[in-house]
Amino acid sequence: MNATLTRFMSARPQSKRRVILTITVVILSTLGLVGMEGLSKPKQLSEWQWDGVQRVVALGDVHGAIATLRALLIETELTDSDLNWIGGTDHLVLCGDLVDRGPHDRAVLDLLIELQKQARKRGGRVHAVLGNHDVMNLVRDFRYVSEQSYADFAEDEDQKERERAWKQFKIVYARDKVGEPDLRKAFEERYPPGFFSRIKAFGPKGRYGSWLLGLPVVVKVNGVVFVHGGLTPEVAQRGIEGINREFSQSLRNFLDSADAIARITKLPPQFSDYHSTARWLVERAESEGQASVPKAMLGAAQNLLAELDDLPFSTNGPLWYRGNSLENERAERERVEKVLELLDARAMMVGHTITKLRIPTTRFNRRVIRGDVGMAYGGGAFAVLFEGDSVSAFDLARKEPTTLMAEAPPGEGWGRGYVHLSDPQMEEILKDGQLVKRTPITRGEQSGEIWEITLDKTRLRGLFKDVEVSIGDQLWRYQHEVAAYLLDRRINLNMVPVTVIRSVDGKEGSLRVLVESAVDLVSIRSYEGLEGKEREETIARISERYGLNLNELKEQVYRARLFDALIGKRKRDDEDKLLVPIEGRVLLVDHEEAFPEGSAIDFMVPVACNVLEADLELSL
Repeated sequence: MNATLTRFMSARPQSKRRVILTITVVILSTLGLVGMEGLSKPKQLSEWQWDGVQRVVALGDVHGAIATLRALLIETELTDSDLNWIGGTDHLVLCGDLVDRGPHDRAVLDLLIELQKQARKRGGRVHAVLGNHDVMNLVRDFRYVSEQSYADFAEDEDQKERERAWKQFKIVYARDKVGEPDLRKAFEERYPPGFFSRIKAFGPKGRYGSWLLGLPVVVKVNGVVFVHGGLTPEVAQRGIEGINREFSQSLRNFLDSADAIARITKLPPQFSDYHSTARWLVERAESEGQASVPKAMLGAAQNLLAELDDLPFSTNGPLWYRGNSLENERAERERVEKVLELLDARAMMVGHTITKLRIPTTRFNRRVIRGDVGMAYGGGAFAVLFEGDSVSAFDLARKEPTTLMAEAPPGEGWGRGYVHLSDPQMEEILKDGQLVKRTPITRGEQSGEIWEITLDKTRLRGLFKDVEVSIGDQLWRYQHEVAAYLLDRRINLNMVPVTVIRSVDGKEGSLRVLVESAVDLVSIRSYEGLEGKEREETIARISERYGLNLNELKEQVYRARLFDALIGKRKRDDEDKLLVPIEGRVLLVDHEEAFPEGSAIDFMVPVACNVLEADLELSL
């Protein structure tokens, strides 16, 4: 007890809280008032799900930044100064991308492999979920490996193996008639010292490859889902266990196919080599007949290319998806809510996408936490702490927890600003611009597509709807969207975003410009649940960022209500009430169910259905 008290007197505030708990438990246990078995213990619900963990420390992308990782582990009291686990039953979660870019990814892996063993023995856990760079190394895509990371493996390299590879390299490229000095230079650049031992270590049977292959891509602790890139409902519907199982199987299938193809290249296996070879084999079979390619080899090539569309490589897969981090909350909100519902989770933490301010942030009313702060790029050094229902950011520079900052709802992707174009300019882009991407989107019973459009180097996004349905006596039609826009401009309100008629794939519909900097009423009200100092700080940041004074918008709100009465829109959801803070302007969207029969301007319905022309005269 004396040693414990001595440590208590010299400890930091965070340490003191932990020591107080220890002292209390020891005293109560000694007096017989409580048994050690009566304490709350972490409960493993399934292979990758835990509950009842007293404290969770989570990190974003480490990328070989061993010095920062060590410092964070020590200061958050998961390890002592010798990097031995002292976190007890605490859990450490790393949100992927342990390797690449930074200089010391081997040291990072060695440390985590050791800590994982130590933590388990003491009742804690170290969870590392796979990131896209971890998988890139498994599939021998070494584009982002630093010189130092190769050099860390140089001493382990078998020089005889290196010379064999050099001889084969000369044979393969002899036809190019390149002099041996230049050929040798090309060989050294492609296979720097340490390459061959590194590729072996990251192989399925190597020290790091076998460990990485056993890692999940998503875990859930205390109701919080941890994943590298992000999740869509399509992926989340598989469940935690299903995602990990399907991901692992797909990755192993890919590696098996890659190994089969690598045998014919006669060069050290690399992603670019067997990827291009697989495409060549399939194309040859298609042009010259399947008999021109050995059956087993063709099957391996087809399997490899098919796996490129599966979970480990898909842009909408858990390693690569950025929508949770960057997309406008108005567009992404329902997807996030559906993901959390499907996984029975209260929140989700992601990495992969560096926050603009290089500090951990929250989105969607604290339901998404972003933890990638650019640790290996000179960014901040932070961990995210989960203790009970509270979540905070541990700032290594200050050596104390701080409040997580809430991001602006428009996000950091398209929401970085609003392109100020005139109505005719936006109409031209929406009507004639090149459609470069279509993304389905739903909200409740409504559905549509977000389009990305470009014209003369100007890029806009729009919402496309082709709805034409009858619900009782009510007609829901895309033409009503255009009617609302043109009527709004005729009476000089300027509250409805530019909307046009456009066709695609034989379907006609309305296309409304997305005002990326707009904030809906749901986002503004999402901060009402905060309390105390956290609420005050958050509201102050939002007010300062937006310069928003709702009292100044009262006149516009009155006009908006009159407009709704005019078009017969009986109810407007909070998602359809928008503000453009940087302009101090109210916007109204979603008018497909407007203009009901019997409204004050019932004559607008047939006119809207025939598509209003720009020079149409309205008599009100």
